[in-house]
Amino acid sequence: MGVHAVVRSFSGILFLGLMLLFAPRGALAASDADLSAKVEALIQPLVKADRFSGAVLIARNGKPVFRKGFGLANREWNIPNDPETKFRIGSITKQFTATAILQLAEVGKLSIDDPVSKYYTDAPAAWSGITIRHLLTHTSGIPSYTDAPHFFDEGARSDRTPEEIIKLMVDKPLAFTPGSKFTYDNGGYVILGYIIEKVSGEHYAEYVQHHIFDPLGMTSTGYDVSATIIPKRAAGYSLDKGTFTNTPYLSMTEPFSAGSLYSTVGDLLIWDQALNAGKPLKPASLQAMFTDYGHGYGFGWLIDEFFGHQRFFHGGDINGFVGRFDRYPKEGLTVVVLSNDGGAPVGGIGDNLGAIYLGIPPRTAAAVGEVLLRRSIEALRTGKPNYDDMGPPLAEATRVQLPDLQKIITGLGQVKSIKLQQAYAAGVDEYEVVFQNGVLDWNIVVDKDGKLTGAWF
Repeated sequence: MGVHAVVRSFSGILFLGLMLLFAPRGALAASDADLSAKVEALIQPLVKADRFSGAVLIARNGKPVFRKGFGLANREWNIPNDPETKFRIGSITKQFTATAILQLAEVGKLSIDDPVSKYYTDAPAAWSGITIRHLLTHTSGIPSYTDAPHFFDEGARSDRTPEEIIKLMVDKPLAFTPGSKFTYDNGGYVILGYIIEKVSGEHYAEYVQHHIFDPLGMTSTGYDVSATIIPKRAAGYSLDKGTFTNTPYLSMTEPFSAGSLYSTVGDLLIWDQALNAGKPLKPASLQAMFTDYGHGYGFGWLIDEFFGHQRFFHGGDINGFVGRFDRYPKEGLTVVVLSNDGGAPVGGIGDNLGAIYLGIPPRTAAAVGEVLLRRSIEALRTGKPNYDDMGPPLAEATRVQLPDLQKIITGLGQVKSIKLQQAYAAGVDEYEVVFQNGVLDWNIVVDKDGKLTGAWF
């Protein structure tokens, strides 16, 4: 889930391929005190620069080795974040939705290869070949309701039932033949939530509470409802032209089973250890969840290798909140970063924290990065990008979104300055770009041939 559909889709198309980096394994460092000092050195400058507020947890074999809150949970009351602060976790929700589907399959109430039309009887004819498996793996071809123009400016404030959300998608043509491609799709996971309710006879919020959170002792996790008093819930914030504002209201019925949960770093560690112990699912279901089905994605989890280390991870992005949850199963390493600053670079933070604890040395920014970025911004302004500067996926994404990108850049005015903020372990370089009419944190990835292979802001 995201606030700015155009901007976030520009990044989302490319993000999945950015982490597939292969390099020799680093040795795990010996001293947790030394590692904690490196974590503080990474995060404190971001906190001081108002670029991160939230909570961080790092654990080895289920035992926390670093756990701390940073910045403010409530800026109006000057209340600090701590490890027990509750944050909306956005799309990290999807792994719990996938778990619920697999639990129902285990007891024979559905099969993941059932057609969606078996449960959603108003499905159009075009959906006849779409299965639950396609929804789990983002390969259905159903366009997401969140991609509709102005959705996050208008429709996201409305309370809708799951049926009403699905109706926003039924009359749209499929983007591709089911199973032939991968496109990250919030709408597919809303349909999964509808199926969970239909099959179980429980509301989605009740199902995950009764069948996942309560049995595992996850007492600080649940379905976020704005009207409900939830102790220690953080307020969400957005940065607008250098000033923090309360994030725009979002009805939590909209993300539903695609992104409506809240949690804490500690509860996500409980979840991590439950997965290791095979508590929520049988071994065959767990294996299915963490299998790469050809697009770096399992059921509710991204799957890649980070400098030769197998990694299962997912991010979350919802109004005023971002999060990142990384598991390195062979090393017993868990990294959780949750933030109530909607623009915080949690993906890069998560990568760098993993690198610290895996003994991977820091990297320097690409030498040609600033030149490429400046040239790309001016090319977007004129509407004439140099596609020879880009890798094929970025070039394709830019062609599709060029009118919107040109409008954004034109509205910001001329570039006043570009400053490197951080070089992240996974190859991402973050720059602060100051325009006449605003500021953007712009992330780029430059390959060994000096071409842009990723760009988002």
